[in-house]
This record gives sequence, structure tokens and C-alpha cells, in this order.
Amino acid sequence: MASICYTNAAHAYLDPSTGGMLISAIIGMFATLGLVIKSYWYKLKSLFRKKEKRMD
Repeated sequence: MASICYTNAAHAYLDPSTGGMLISAIIGMFATLGLVIKSYWYKLKSLFRKKEKRMD
């Protein structure tokens, strides 16, 4: 219990380029998640759509 209440200082420095890299990684993760959701949404949507017969 004492180890949870007591924290040591990290003595770490994050320069501006590290912050930019973290923001880019977070944006990339959201973009990837959006594309995955979009692709599975269209697959799920196609399961419930009626198939139209083409008259050629």
C-alpha cells in the first residue's frame, strides 16, 4: 500500500519533437481505427442489403 502512495520523481525531459511524435502517433491510431471501423461497417451493411438482379 505504501508503494502506491509514494512516487519518485521521473527526472525525464520531453522535448518538442517528442511531443510532436506522440501527437502524430495518436492521430495515426485514430485514422487507422476509423478505416477499420469503416471497412467492417460496409461488410456488415452488405450482409443485410438485398441483392439486385441485373437484367442484361
